[in-house]
Amino acid sequence: MRFQVQSGVVNNIVPTMNDVATSTQVKLDRVTDGVADPPTEELESTNYNSTTKTSYIVMRAGPDATTGDFPSSDDTSNRYPQIIGGNEPIPVDIDTYGFVIIGTITVDNTTTPTALTVIQNVTGSLWGDRLKTGDDTARYYYARI
Repeated sequence: MRFQVQSGVVNNIVPTMNDVATSTQVKLDRVTDGVADPPTEELESTNYNSTTKTSYIVMRAGPDATTGDFPSSDDTSNRYPQIIGGNEPIPVDIDTYGFVIIGTITVDNTTTPTALTVIQNVTGSLWGDRLKTGDDTARYYYARI
C-alpha cells in the first residue's frame, strides 16, 4: 500500500519522506514540471502492527549535530525531519530524535488490504521545541500552527 503526506513544515523546515520511485529522501514540497509532486512511500506488511493492523505515520526530527538547533536544517543529516511509517504507536523520544504521530492507516488485511481507515492526527504545520536539562532525556513538544 502506498501513501503520501500533505506538504507542511516543522519550524519552517519542509520534512522529507522516502520516495518509492527513487528510493531516496524527497522533500514533501517537491514540484515537477510546475506541478506539485509529493513523494509516495510504500507500506509493506511488516509496517503494520500484527494485532491492530495499523501503521503509524510518524515525523521524526532531531537537533543539528553541530549547532544543536532544533530541528536540524541539514537535509543531508538523519536528524533532518523525516516522515516514516511503522508498526509501533510511537517510538520513545531520545536525545537524538523526537517523534510525533501525524496519522494512522488501519487495514482489514495486511497481506492484500481491501478496506482501510485513514486518520489524520495533524492538519497543517507544526512548531516544535526540544528541552534538554542535565542528564535527563530530551523532551520534545509540538503544536499545530
